[in-house]
Amino acid sequence: MPLYMNEFGEFVTQPDYDPDANRAKAYRSCIEVKIERVKFRPHEEGYTGFATKLPEPMRCEECGVGFQPVQYNQKFCSRECQVANYNKRRRKS
Repeated sequence: MPLYMNEFGEFVTQPDYDPDANRAKAYRSCIEVKIERVKFRPHEEGYTGFATKLPEPMRCEECGVGFQPVQYNQKFCSRECQVANYNKRRRKS
């Protein structure tokens, strides 16, 4: 085992390298942060299970059918309408 000199000029031996212990030490702080951020409160009044409110119902820009968007920036009711709109815009230019 090699000897190393520390900042005080003392000779010390390097501890054995244990990758599992080092990995656990490195990821311990990440795990603690995730546990603190997760808050499960189904017993509170007004709990809906969603972090934000659901988007309002919209009309598809391609076919005009009403639908409930899954994402806040969704513009089309289906993948087919999205592709049709893309092809239509591409043909114009």
